[in-house]
Amino acid sequence: MLEGKDFLHARYGAHFGPRVKALRELAGVSVAELSEATGLGRRSLYKLEDGEINNPKLGLLLSLRTALKLRSIEELLGDLPEFPSVSYSPGDSAK
Repeated sequence: MLEGKDFLHARYGAHFGPRVKALRELAGVSVAELSEATGLGRRSLYKLEDGEINNPKLGLLLSLRTALKLRSIEELLGDLPEFPSVSYSPGDSAK
């Protein structure tokens, strides 16, 4: 299980592939379990975690979010410190 600096990096700063791996480990999910849950082959999953697969399709992102029991895709993708996710109410106007 990741703690301290490793957890913060996984939560806020890792590239997508290593972030998926860190979140998988935090969830206690094996590569085999994640492969089965997402339909992505084990070899492809290892490539994804190693950063060799870029620009995953929305369907895979949704499968990963569900399999890792995340509340949102933002948790999977992470915020960039310069561009944090912002929620707007219908009455808010653009600034």
